[in-house]
Order: sequence, then C-alpha cells, then structure tokens
Amino acid sequence: MPVPKEPKFEQEYSNFLPMAIPRKNIKKRSLNTIIESGAFDVEKYVPHKPKEPIEKLKLKLQEQMSGIKMFPDDGRRRRVVRSKSEGCMDYVPPDRASELLEEINERVQWLEEMEALGEGKKHRATIQLQIAEKLNELKRLDRAKSQENEI
Repeated sequence: MPVPKEPKFEQEYSNFLPMAIPRKNIKKRSLNTIIESGAFDVEKYVPHKPKEPIEKLKLKLQEQMSGIKMFPDDGRRRRVVRSKSEGCMDYVPPDRASELLEEINERVQWLEEMEALGEGKKHRATIQLQIAEKLNELKRLDRAKSQENEI
C-alpha cells in the first residue's frame, strides 16, 4: 500500500490564514500633513463643576443611605404628601470637634483590634500619625474658638 502524502501546511490551512491584500497606491504622509489633519490635537480638559457645594452633596448622600431626613423638603422639586406623624429632623451642621474625637476613637479601637490579631506592628506608625494630625486639627479649632470668644 502506498503511504499517503502529508498535506502541505499552506494547502490545508489556506482557508484560515488571513490574506494580505497588496495596495499599489500607498503614499506615506509627511509630518506636516498629519499635523494639519488634526491628528495630534488634544482637547482641553474642562472639569465638571457641581451645581451644589460638595459638602451639601455629601450630606444628601448620607441622608439617602441612612434613610433619615436631614434636609426638610422645600416642595419645589417634587410634591411629597406627608402625614403629621412623620417628622423631619432640623438640619444642624456637624460639630467638627466631635467628629474629630470620634475619628480618633475609631482609629484607636481599630489599632487595638489589629494588635489583638497580631497585625498591630504594620499599622501602628500610620495610625499614630493620623491620630497626631487629628489632634493638631483639634488644637487649631480650639485656638480659633478661643480667639472668636475674645473678640
């Protein structure tokens, strides 16, 4: 019996190989024509400015996530029917000093948890630095309040 011939690679797989179509009229463009076409033009970035202050937007997001109304509806945007039993909290701007104390306590508790897990060494320096920054900010607030009281 004759041994079958092995098919050549090009013949068997020619259907799968991409065909390169030779182009006869290819012209290279010069740098000047590329620049004139606008290929290198970069659009100037214009940041989006929010309509409302960022702090107010943050508080609104907190309100949405918690489900507690911090800002009473003014009724202009949408009409909301409220029952008399449903009340809204009056908006009170947060006290920065109490926020700072809470943040310091959170960091101390977190560091204690990490030390209990044996990971305290890794994080101790950064947490102590953050606590020191918060304490400095607290001192600045106290100085500013005392100066306001003197005036």
